Amino acid sequence: MAVISSLVKRGFSVFLASALVLSVGCGGAGQAGSNGGLDQADAAVEIRFAIEMADDVSGPIYVLLYGEDNQVGWVQAFRDGERIHFRERCEIEDCANRGVVCGAAMSTIRNIGAGAETGMIEFVWDGMTSAFDEVSGCEIRRPALPGDYIARFCYSSEAEFQANSDPALAVPGRLVGLDCTERPFTLLDEEVVFSI
Repeated sequence: MAVISSLVKRGFSVFLASALVLSVGCGGAGQAGSNGGLDQADAAVEIRFAIEMADDVSGPIYVLLYGEDNQVGWVQAFRDGERIHFRERCEIEDCANRGVVCGAAMSTIRNIGAGAETGMIEFVWDGMTSAFDEVSGCEIRRPALPGDYIARFCYSSEAEFQANSDPALAVPGRLVGLDCTERPFTLLDEEVVFSI
């Protein structure tokens, strides 16, 4: 009986020591840095870009919804002078779907100062961008690299579109005399807003 009691005590001591080591090891893993040991490239990215009109601003305020390249037209992002593509590029074949390109889009505009969704436009970016695979000659989507970025917001008080169109909705057209403003951001920012 004494032998069994001694083995149980020894087994319990080994169990406690193992549990202590595991809890210290697991508990300390998340303390490596101020963001839990994750660097900027590992964190999930979700950045809201928006143009917002103040209540006392009278319209029209026209924005380019999508350009002919099928990219968001009213906001662009750049890193070290290189454009970041929020969406797949239409002019390059998709590596994941060989032989597939989205084709040229039609430039569409909208007056954000009129209609049901008055005074604002927004886009949420998932942090993915396009890269050209030099070996296969096609486009791959990959996470954007950490660093300093510039967002360029553009709008206009004038636009050309068909006379019978309602620019409070998305209509084919083009902006005349762009006004553009730049805002710095990083991938750690949750939103980048330009207020008119």
